[in-house]
Amino acid sequence: MIEKPPYGQPCNKCGQCCEDMPCPLGSLIFQQSEGACPALQTNKDGTRTCGLVSEPEQYAPFRTFIVGKEQMQKSASFLIGADSGCDALRADEVMDSAFRYQLHQNAQKRKQHALAAAVDWGVGKK
Repeated sequence: MIEKPPYGQPCNKCGQCCEDMPCPLGSLIFQQSEGACPALQTNKDGTRTCGLVSEPEQYAPFRTFIVGKEQMQKSASFLIGADSGCDALRADEVMDSAFRYQLHQNAQKRKQHALAAAVDWGVGKK
């Protein structure tokens, strides 16, 4: 298993955040808020991938047919916060307040895009 990077550092695809609990998109898709996300996939090299991003047709076949696989992948990637940095804060870690603030600011700026991405996945309203 790959060690989790410190909170706020670049994601190394350890999957620890998804092991602990589903992200908001996963919670809506799988109707669960605790335990490992069912879409968490382990690659041959030990890294972990979100199946909602890599294989949306497996989890939402009808929506993927309507919206298109590439758009569903982009929307899932956006909604899970891919490439924003490690946002899994462990009890023994110090919170990076600047990173937390930046996440909040980005969420506010990108609210319209998030709403559109949620509609793609059928979990948002137009």
